[in-house]
Amino acid sequence: MNKTEALAAMVEVARIGRGMTPADALTHLGELIAQEAPDDPAHDVNVEKLLRLGACIWSLRRGVFLPEPPGRSDEAEAAPVQQRPREIAPIGTVPARASHPVSHHPVIPALSTSVHYGLAGAFTPPETPPPQRP
Repeated sequence: MNKTEALAAMVEVARIGRGMTPADALTHLGELIAQEAPDDPAHDVNVEKLLRLGACIWSLRRGVFLPEPPGRSDEAEAAPVQQRPREIAPIGTVPARASHPVSHHPVIPALSTSVHYGLAGAFTPPETPPPQRP
């Protein structure tokens, strides 16, 4: 299975609701790290990759990249803040600045890979098919 097929499979597993919770994923990563043989020459590299993956899941779980829903935070309850809904950028664009949420710039073409479109397609079906790599 190549990277694109793996990503498509991950998206499909998530779509049908068979993904793990972040807590279960972190527990599973801990088990995978424990299974790594210390005498294996690739041990340090493999463990580092698994730790970095765990850090990513933890960051997402803790709302570092995405805000947590109200009432799900470990922090003390604060007074509710009135927030206006955020505008969702069209696929292939990103907000220019937080202070100017309605202006958008095109994504750098070098970063607009089929993987980028594959991830975006998990949330919103594209109007045009993603470009295919040669």
